[in-house]
Amino acid sequence: MATRYDLAVIGSGTAAQMAAGRVHKAGWTVAVIDHQPFGGTCALRGCDPKKVLISGAEAIDAASRMRGHGVTRELSIDWRELIAFKRSFTDTVHDIGPLVEDAIARRSAMLGGLTWHFCRPPVIDLDFEMDVRAPARELIL
Repeated sequence: MATRYDLAVIGSGTAAQMAAGRVHKAGWTVAVIDHQPFGGTCALRGCDPKKVLISGAEAIDAASRMRGHGVTRELSIDWRELIAFKRSFTDTVHDIGPLVEDAIARRSAMLGGLTWHFCRPPVIDLDFEMDVRAPARELIL
């Protein structure tokens, strides 16, 4: 038997967390569904890590354009150190992920590690083999 939700949220990034929290506070039942590690693409694999890596390249570019105008040394990127610096951001998402996931789970259903697809709107099949379904009145992608 499928549990019926007022809202199914696909993804567990910042926007999903905010939406789930607000509608739960309004009295709705919520399912947060994500097959990737908790935290969302932006924090773990997208925007945030990219910005850290690009900033290293931008520093090199700015210094090379200033050579002959007061900047005298050649700069280079220590990739191991830059990647370690990037991980200081992304690893904290992994570290606090279980805490935030637990907070979401207390107010909604956190359905992680499952792939999903629409079987017929608004029903979402989470796993054909297990026959897990999450019918919802509303959906946020």
